[in-house]
Amino acid sequence: SYRGKVVYLDFWASWCAPCQAALPALEELRKEFPADQFQVIAVNVDTDPEKALRLLAKHKIGYPSAADPDGRLPETFGLKTMPTWYLIDRSGVVRLVHPGFRQSDVETLRAHIKTLVEAKK
Repeated sequence: SYRGKVVYLDFWASWCAPCQAALPALEELRKEFPADQFQVIAVNVDTDPEKALRLLAKHKIGYPSAADPDGRLPETFGLKTMPTWYLIDRSGVVRLVHPGFRQSDVETLRAHIKTLVEAKK
């Protein structure tokens, strides 16, 4: 269902302060772009999914967040820090990998998303 869309894939954890700060920023970015062209997908890596659910109850998001309680995906993706996100173009090619999150990252991220969404390929 994400084929042909620009996808922001976000790995996060409830114990990660930058991850928590990113939640509202990602929600705002998600709302800025048409859903048929841009999607945010989150993957939580907490060993206890209940911790993630409690945090998501406080920070409402309109995008899916899957759980990886066995911690297999961080190794598969070579993650070294939380959060780490991947910006994937419409063809499924990873165009940007970014570890961490600072509020100052939002404008740069917005520009990258806009470029990929406008590419229409």
